[in-house]
Amino acid sequence: MTEETDRRLAHLESQVELLTRLLGAQANGSAHAVVPDLSAALVDAVQALAPLQAFLDDDTVSDILINGAGAIYVESSGKLQLTGMRFPTDAKVFSI
Repeated sequence: MTEETDRRLAHLESQVELLTRLLGAQANGSAHAVVPDLSAALVDAVQALAPLQAFLDDDTVSDILINGAGAIYVESSGKLQLTGMRFPTDAKVFSI
């Protein structure tokens, strides 16, 4: 992962922790049962999308199309281009 992705992930984790505390205070602690699952799911999603970070940060990219583990396209300046980016499996693509 890039340093920027690590920073964003840390920020997300801190926001989820804050949300957990706020929900717990409002619901007398009953929210704590679901928040760890939510936190883990969010962290997994962010990490899974990390390979796309360069495209997400590129202002010239207007669209990202994922048609399977090895078929990732970006649209930039009106042109659709196959990237060299790959996900490990199609199952990983569908999980995110």
